[in-house]
Amino acid sequence: MGPASTDPRKTRFQFRAPSRPWLLTLSLIVLGEGLCVLVAPSLDVSRGVASVLSFTCVCGSVLAASSVAPSGSLWRLAWVFVPVFAIAAVAMTDARASNPGAVMLITVSLLAIGTLAGGLIGGRIQHPGHLLVVAYVSSLADIFSVLHRDGVSARIVAAEAILVLAAMGWPLFGTSELPPMLGVGDIVLTALYVTTARAHKLGVKQMVLALSVGYSATLVSLFVFARAIPALPFLGAAVIALVPPAHRLRREDLPAAILGMTTLTALFAWLWFR
Repeated sequence: MGPASTDPRKTRFQFRAPSRPWLLTLSLIVLGEGLCVLVAPSLDVSRGVASVLSFTCVCGSVLAASSVAPSGSLWRLAWVFVPVFAIAAVAMTDARASNPGAVMLITVSLLAIGTLAGGLIGGRIQHPGHLLVVAYVSSLADIFSVLHRDGVSARIVAAEAILVLAAMGWPLFGTSELPPMLGVGDIVLTALYVTTARAHKLGVKQMVLALSVGYSATLVSLFVFARAIPALPFLGAAVIALVPPAHRLRREDLPAAILGMTTLTALFAWLWFR
């Protein structure tokens, strides 16, 4: 038997299977949520404690799935049709908001979609300093999307039938409720940050810690303002502050970065006040 071929024309379009650690992590998350569904109604905890516990479970699930998200191969993204089909199937039912099985299927599907997309993009970030631009642009977009009355996220939050399909749900401890808690955009950016850290050897543990701080700040803000809060500004700020390579733009990238961020700032300002 001869040596394996390294001709890129023969390997470029090779269809890649999902990674086993990623599939195993998604399976464990589903099992964990199923266990929470069983025990949540029997726990005697206050509403505030229940919210903290449930939000922590959701964020922990996103961080765990993002830590093993596959990266690099565009052809792995083809697997996204499986969770998309699953969400479409759930959308055809009437009891998706109250049915634990439907909520669990949506949760794992959104995790799969978000981590596949975030892993693909994160694996293509050319330099760690580019995360500064990613953090700034995603924060602007999320602030507008969540807080402006015409923002996409604001409209989704107002439409419960869509919200339960676009945000991860989790059992609220002490009740039988399964409220949506985290949007797919937050999953995508979390996976992007972690995959970039792995690709450029920034330290996955350090990145996960930074993102945990960002999610904690988001939770505090939810209690303070008692309304939907954009998470991406907190995640981006934590990454830039706690992962030093993320804010070190190369000199040659500065002109394009400044021009792009200035232009987008002006665009979002115009959209906000028009």
